Amino acid sequence: SLYDDSIKHYKLAMQVNPKDPLVQNYIYNIAVMSEALGRNQEAFRYYTDYLENSKTRSEKKEIHYSLAMLAKKLNRRTVAIE
Repeated sequence: SLYDDSIKHYKLAMQVNPKDPLVQNYIYNIAVMSEALGRNQEAFRYYTDYLENSKTRSEKKEIHYSLAMLAKKLNRRTVAIE
């Protein structure tokens, strides 16, 4: 699928140049596409990675919401509550 191809390209780009200023965007995009593909575990991991380097309050709020929704799908109730 297009999402699968995009994820592969983003991961390759991060491996080739981990210091690329767009890496944070790649991580977010991988999270969103993984979630759309139903790969909730992978999406959860990438959203968590993205959150670690988020700078703005609105970014963090949005990612916390996404993580809570995924936690619910993955039956991780304690994470969803936090």
